[in-house]
Amino acid sequence: MLNLLIFWSKTCPKGGGRKSTEKLKICYCLICRYCYKIPENYPSHLAAPLLCAGITVYSPMIRHNMKQPGKSLGVIGLGGLGHMAVLFGKAFGLKVTVFSTSISKKEEALTVLGADNFVLSSDEQQMKVYQTLNKTEKWLYHSH
Repeated sequence: MLNLLIFWSKTCPKGGGRKSTEKLKICYCLICRYCYKIPENYPSHLAAPLLCAGITVYSPMIRHNMKQPGKSLGVIGLGGLGHMAVLFGKAFGLKVTVFSTSISKKEEALTVLGADNFVLSSDEQQMKVYQTLNKTEKWLYHSH
């Protein structure tokens, strides 16, 4: 049996607390297992990345058994998904290496997000050194 959450709203879906006209009612039909209650006092702008990029990264990490401390995770690209991959990887106790074509991402990857290593993938020498020293990367997350 499929559990559905169905509700009617007269609130404008574009936000701002505006009310729609009486003629316009919006019906939302959602499968309950895909619904998550966000606490009233939790800002929407902080919850949105977790529900979008967060679940996009989290699901395959769990599916591929990456929630085991000590494993290695390579993250290719430090965009929105890459940020979440690094954060989840560190939360799971993984050794995280970020690969990026932009040296400007290095400080953020290592200092702000806590990655263990940063490899400038556009630098052939760094890639060669990394490949010879580290043959333990079991799983790469490509965020593009």
